[in-house]
Amino acid sequence: MPEYWICLKDTIVTRFAIEEGESLVIGRGTDADVTLDNTAISRHHTRLTLQSGILMAEDLASLNGTFVNGARITAATAVSEGDTLHIGKFSVVVAGTPGMREAVSQALPTDLDEETVFVGRRQPQAPAGQSKAPPRRDSRRLMVIAGNGRPKELDLAGRTTVKLGRDPDADLHLPGWFIGKAQCYIVLRDGAHLLIPQRGWVKTRLNDQPVTEERQLHKGDLIGVRGHRIRYE
Repeated sequence: MPEYWICLKDTIVTRFAIEEGESLVIGRGTDADVTLDNTAISRHHTRLTLQSGILMAEDLASLNGTFVNGARITAATAVSEGDTLHIGKFSVVVAGTPGMREAVSQALPTDLDEETVFVGRRQPQAPAGQSKAPPRRDSRRLMVIAGNGRPKELDLAGRTTVKLGRDPDADLHLPGWFIGKAQCYIVLRDGAHLLIPQRGWVKTRLNDQPVTEERQLHKGDLIGVRGHRIRYE
């Protein structure tokens, strides 16, 4: 199964694999198969399809375009070995490409006020007629214990990615001057929740200490953003 990296400059943002005959939609929307939460990306930006071992790229009427070898494409286009594929400001490369710096799930800022770049693949839906697995009893949650963040309680069961920030569409909305639209993310990886801060004017704190890189969360940890305090429990 071919594996690819999505990169910003020399930073690996995420990895994804694609099977023969499979199609994946890359975009900013939460219903995309691979989600790039960045203002340069349209909700449904690019469709990638693997046909007979050849990767086909199709632009989905995106604002900033999909490019193969520097040319903006207007129809499904084959991407062969040695070709360059760009989706907005991001590049898609074969896994193992030299010169890429390992920084999965955290990347360099692309806009002053919207510095977030985070990727998470949509979870497959259960087949028709098959009930979803019941939520785990030991699922974690976020509790706002100071500040006016909303909602006051957020259950993390069934969520692989949670956005905290000033964006009204954030899973946990944190109003306030200079707080980033996406201040930080909480991501489920290998059964553990990770706090992933984003670069901005305001520091994200964990247990009163500023954090600049991903940290694993443990029950009782306190996440601080200016006057907001959120407990992971």
